[in-house]
Amino acid sequence: MRHLPRLIQAELLKAFTVRSTWGLVIAGIALAMLNLAVLLLLTAPSLDADGLAFVAGQPDAQALVLGPASQAALFAMLIGVIASTGEIRHRTWSTTLLITPRRWPVLLAKVKAMALVGILMALASLLVLEVVAQIAFRGQMAIDFSAGGLTVLGTCLAFACYAALGACLGALVRGQVAAIVIVLVSSFALEPLVGLIWPDYATWLPGSAVSLVSSLGTIEGSVFMQAVGALIVWVLVTGVGAGTTSLRRDVT
Repeated sequence: MRHLPRLIQAELLKAFTVRSTWGLVIAGIALAMLNLAVLLLLTAPSLDADGLAFVAGQPDAQALVLGPASQAALFAMLIGVIASTGEIRHRTWSTTLLITPRRWPVLLAKVKAMALVGILMALASLLVLEVVAQIAFRGQMAIDFSAGGLTVLGTCLAFACYAALGACLGALVRGQVAAIVIVLVSSFALEPLVGLIWPDYATWLPGSAVSLVSSLGTIEGSVFMQAVGALIVWVLVTGVGAGTTSLRRDVT
């Protein structure tokens, strides 16, 4: 385990030298900005100076403009998936294991590296949304460090867990296309269906948990802790599953 920091650096280098990472980051931020635009259209009485000033003066304005950042979490998860499955797809997994024969440290390094990538992506999304909002409100929205700080903390935690979950899922499934399909089908079909049929269990689903964790400061503390626990359980279960099944397979 003494080589773990070096492994994390290697995983971060891999992630930031792959074009798909930057493409997903840009796509996630663009989606967050689109959601912010839609939210302003639905919230502001009008889009003139008076309408925007009305929204900017609301007590929860800071959380309102930063909230859409959670919509980009799915892209953080896809970055994690690609980080793990890319090793198999491009046949670099065997080279990695020649340098570090023990597989558990490699998986842990990927998980930690993707968590860091998720945090950086969350900060970038929040910063862009804040800048866009300040421009849209013409500087009339005061920065609430109390409410805004909680939103930043919750969003970073949610992105970190989701990106780590993506890394574990990619290591478990190994096939890149299959893993991406699982993520998309789960996010856009299975989770909404389960939430519709069994709403009491929605908090335990990854997508719902991410939204709740990102809403730190606007939800009850017990609900937040339950959502954080759900994300951690998903990461642990998927990671242990990958470590005890997929990582034991022959890489040749």
